[in-house]
Amino acid sequence: MDSSGGGTPSPEGLVQRCAALDWRRPLPGHDGHPAARPVVALGKFDALHRGHMALAAAAASLGGSPLLLSFSGMAEVLGWPQRLPLVPPCDRSRVLNLWARELGLSPCSGKEQQPGPSAAADRAVRQRYIPFAAIRSLSPEAFVALLARDLGAAGVVAGVNYRFGYKAAGDVEALQRLAAEAGMPCRAVELVAACGAGSDGGGADAPVSSSRIRELLAAGSVGEVAALLGRPYRLVAAVKLGPGMGPQRRAEPGGSEASGSCDSGVGSGSFDGVGESSSSCGAPAGGVTSSMDGSESEAVPLLLRDGGAAALVAPEGLLNAAPGAGRYSAALMVHAGAGPADELLLLEAACDSQAAGEGDGSGCSAATCWPRPGVEVVLGRDGLLLPSAPLLRALAAAGEGASGGRALVVLDLERRLGGA
Repeated sequence: MDSSGGGTPSPEGLVQRCAALDWRRPLPGHDGHPAARPVVALGKFDALHRGHMALAAAAASLGGSPLLLSFSGMAEVLGWPQRLPLVPPCDRSRVLNLWARELGLSPCSGKEQQPGPSAAADRAVRQRYIPFAAIRSLSPEAFVALLARDLGAAGVVAGVNYRFGYKAAGDVEALQRLAAEAGMPCRAVELVAACGAGSDGGGADAPVSSSRIRELLAAGSVGEVAALLGRPYRLVAAVKLGPGMGPQRRAEPGGSEASGSCDSGVGSGSFDGVGESSSSCGAPAGGVTSSMDGSESEAVPLLLRDGGAAALVAPEGLLNAAPGAGRYSAALMVHAGAGPADELLLLEAACDSQAAGEGDGSGCSAATCWPRPGVEVVLGRDGLLLPSAPLLRALAAAGEGASGGRALVVLDLERRLGGA
């Protein structure tokens, strides 16, 4: 999709990360059909939660296409500690696409399409990151002028507690005044209540926030996290087979998988939930190499149990924040041959169009094991322990030449098991 906003929304264009040299370029759709002109929503958008979706809805109500504007490099500039995001980069376009569907806009199909008669009016939910270092010193007046003049925003929305400009000098009242002077409609959006999610300080009157979601996630309260997000919390890991993972360890495509508990869970005793590997797990059988950026890192062993193998993914293989230590039920997907740079929106669309089964993995495409719910996984200090059979099956189906022995492991967390 080109920068004018014409044509069917493409996954590649839904999330844009600007460099220091091009961050002032106009937003997609700035000179296109009025319904496709960008209405900017301001915020950090770490979790992409229900409150953030309310901002997107408010932007859409102003008649244009919502565009979330956030700032990269804030932690480095402000000296904040580095931490994994709540939504991995490879999954953000999928979430934005879900919002477009819910808001009745123009969701991306994940497939290449030719522009139709109404293409100019296609409306998607997009996000752009601009370098925080480049705008940190702007006054509130200069920042609003940037939105209107350089970026070509057709309107702006923000939460009622939003502050902006150098040293947070501007509040939402200043934003409304300056936007009116620049000829942009502006709307202040009330914070979305958590509706009782959490019993330790978060109640019905507490607003949905990324900080609250991180607190609940650390406590293992994935059901309450899902309520604040409006979708299950998704954990993504990038893995690569290590030495010793020969064909004899791989399930045949379409054939039976490893016996025992490894297809539906890791079995009791294989991991204690606080990071210690149990000596009853058996001997190592090769390894999985985990990676944040696709490069190799130290291989970690597969641990055998009950006649099958469970795969241990080291913490450095996780692409986003993990919940607190414990056992969880999750819907498991494996995308063989994929890495952190691959869009999950595209991978899932390809699987959906190719699968002949009912979504239980029996009819998955050559490179993908489609969701199987109710899989037991364990998180602890040593990383993520999960059944290896679906992972090996997907890699074997894809073939080592096609997959390169690497995969994205996707877990939509359903609930914590055992109440601990």
